[in-house]
Amino acid sequence: MSIKSINLAVVAVAAGFAFAGVALAAEPVWPSAACAADMTKLCPGVDAHTDAGRSCMREHRDALSPACHSDMESRRKAMMDKVNAACGADIAKFCAGGGQSDEGPRHCLREHEAELSDTCKAAFPHHHD
Repeated sequence: MSIKSINLAVVAVAAGFAFAGVALAAEPVWPSAACAADMTKLCPGVDAHTDAGRSCMREHRDALSPACHSDMESRRKAMMDKVNAACGADIAKFCAGGGQSDEGPRHCLREHEAELSDTCKAAFPHHHD
């Protein structure tokens, strides 16, 4: 392997790390500092990074600290704005006529996940237990 090949490989690896850092920085860390103590107190033993963890926090929304409640509401709004912008056509196609729950279009979109446009799939959060 030549020096030029090695240098190109190093640049490619460094670019990959830089890109990953940008991607990671774009996604807010969960649980946030505002919610970490609430997660530990209200949902002991539940993995915060699963649907069960997020569901547990929603179930205890009345007991959340003001900072955590504000943080969760900001995250929910940002996520819904992103989904609505990317999934407008899919929402109109699959969720019109009462297909939405109190969660907005999320439940309906999950039911039609295999049929969603690529743009919507990329924006729609995929959480698993």
